[in-house]
Amino acid sequence: LAGQEISSERLRAHVKFLSGDLLEGRGTGQRGGELAVEYLASQLTVAGAKRGTFQEGPLVGGQTEASSTLKV
Repeated sequence: LAGQEISSERLRAHVKFLSGDLLEGRGTGQRGGELAVEYLASQLTVAGAKRGTFQEGPLVGGQTEASSTLKV
């Protein structure tokens, strides 16, 4: 993870995949959500994270406030 450059092209490719129809909206407990988790886990593994560092557990759902923002 450390030392890897973040490029707009790579970030765009990840967002495009995660927002695509294949993941069926990524609903909690849905097939698309599980696919998104596996995709993210595999990308972290490729980047050098060890699988044992992933914490697994049930996710029951969540909502964001209309005023929520994400800054990267």
